[in-house]
Amino acid sequence: MDNAAPPAVSGPPAPVFPPPPGPTKGMSGCLKLLLIVAGILAFFMLIVGIVVWQVVSWVTNMVQPQPVAFAPMTLSAGEQEDVQRILQGLNDAKQKGLEFDEYLTPQVFNGTLERLLQGERDKGKQDVPVGVRGAIEGGAMRVQFSAKADQKALETAGKQNATTPFYVNGEVTFDLEIADGQAKVVKLESLKLGGRQAPAILMWIIRKQVDEALKLQNVKKGNGENPFGAVKVLKREGDRLHLVLDGKKIPD
Repeated sequence: MDNAAPPAVSGPPAPVFPPPPGPTKGMSGCLKLLLIVAGILAFFMLIVGIVVWQVVSWVTNMVQPQPVAFAPMTLSAGEQEDVQRILQGLNDAKQKGLEFDEYLTPQVFNGTLERLLQGERDKGKQDVPVGVRGAIEGGAMRVQFSAKADQKALETAGKQNATTPFYVNGEVTFDLEIADGQAKVVKLESLKLGGRQAPAILMWIIRKQVDEALKLQNVKKGNGENPFGAVKVLKREGDRLHLVLDGKKIPD
């Protein structure tokens, strides 16, 4: 018997299939990082844009076409006597070089300041504020004011070519202590101009500048003088303001 292997049967070759696909690869790590960074930058630029808009909008509206209309002062007979005594004390301190030492309630302070401002107006001075009102609230001093905008304020608000007068109407809440002509405590709590609160970033900048000036005692007027030179004591004590002035240093 022939045990030889049968001849091979010829035919088409067996089909060759590609290997099965591997697991899908995700986004590369670098691309993900770039997209995250781009998103953070976009968000940051949005925040910066909002802050800049707030600051520009606030500064642009810092001057108004009308001053604040303060209500007329209403003083009792006793308060009127206090105002007259304080005015006389200020005059004596300045003329005779005496020390002025008084405790003033907000109402008496306002009445005294109104008389002083009116006296300056009667002299024909043009840079006198339209009105100022002070108060002591919540352990801090609050001052409302209205004054004709000077050229610098007009330029800041973009109204340097205005043909009619504009006014700066504001309100500031703060705590202040002065001793021997030097500011010891300056805490700015809030600032409003034109009825609008200053943006947070601007308040932060102002507070930093105030803190720096306080550290260096670099508080000067335009002519280089210390505006607190005559102040021996200025301090809020309860609901009154304690004021001590050196009559020899009270400016004209």
